[in-house]
Amino acid sequence: MKTIPIIVNIAPMKKYDEIWAADSAAIREFFNEHPGDVSVISLPDKVIGAMRLPQTRVVIEGDNAEVLYQQFFRKFMKAGG
Repeated sequence: MKTIPIIVNIAPMKKYDEIWAADSAAIREFFNEHPGDVSVISLPDKVIGAMRLPQTRVVIEGDNAEVLYQQFFRKFMKAGG
């Protein structure tokens, strides 16, 4: 019996791990409406002089990570959160 190797090209899953200067509540609200494998982590505000910027770490993983990230990016870049 002859063995034939089977080559399967499985693309690695995408993972996005970024820090955004956006309110974590607004980001959570977006992902409640667009469910997926997402972590939203509130971080301390970044202080630049007298200005305080919210900092939120967003981790998007899974089979639909790329689609979720594109929707999230368009929403928060277009509308500013």
